[in-house]
Amino acid sequence: MNFEEADSRVKEILSWTPQQIFDKFSDLEVIRDSAQLRELVVCSSMARFNRKQSADLGPVLLTLAMQFRDSKDPMDHAVIWEAICTGSSMISLYALPSLEVLLETGHQADTRLDSLKMIGRIFESYPPKDLNFHVGLAGKIKDIVLSEHFENDVITRKSAIATTGIYALMAMGSIECGKAIDAIHDQKIRWMLRTVRHDIEDLKERWQNNAHHKVEVSVEHQQMIDSMIKKLDRMIEEEFSE
Repeated sequence: MNFEEADSRVKEILSWTPQQIFDKFSDLEVIRDSAQLRELVVCSSMARFNRKQSADLGPVLLTLAMQFRDSKDPMDHAVIWEAICTGSSMISLYALPSLEVLLETGHQADTRLDSLKMIGRIFESYPPKDLNFHVGLAGKIKDIVLSEHFENDVITRKSAIATTGIYALMAMGSIECGKAIDAIHDQKIRWMLRTVRHDIEDLKERWQNNAHHKVEVSVEHQQMIDSMIKKLDRMIEEEFSE
């Protein structure tokens, strides 16, 4: 495809309406064409679907993310984030079972970081009324953090997975958050402790100050957040006093 053909294709894609994009996901010829399927995933991230379309399309995009992570084509890997982010945003809490599957390892593409980001965002918007409600999911996230070994003063994908996982645990009100923080402390990774502390403080402020989307957070959840912040402050002070 030359430049003019590519330019024409981009203009055609940008002209698609949400309904046209939605309908193309039912077109078998498109579904069998990886290039067209990738285009649809990217288009979906920019379109404004109605509730019915979102409810139908969200699970499709998450299924595609699972399909793409087993592909050996790097081009498929490039659109996994759009599939996970858009699909999860469309169905929020209903996306959790799929995101839990996407936390698994052993695939061509590692989808843990993208999935943890969306789990954190979902609970940021919809914190559970009771603490430790999502026991199975929290246990998997905690295990992911505990399985990682970090390097001091070096930001790696492993450290990003760990800090993002801890944020998700805090947002979902899981007691496993404390164990995950202990794992970082045991490895004496100071900058990660400060990062986690900043993230949790940011979550607290976001819940307190977000007038556009009022979030109801239980008293117990707020107390857990304050307790974790104090715990991190003690750890950070301890590290600097050594």
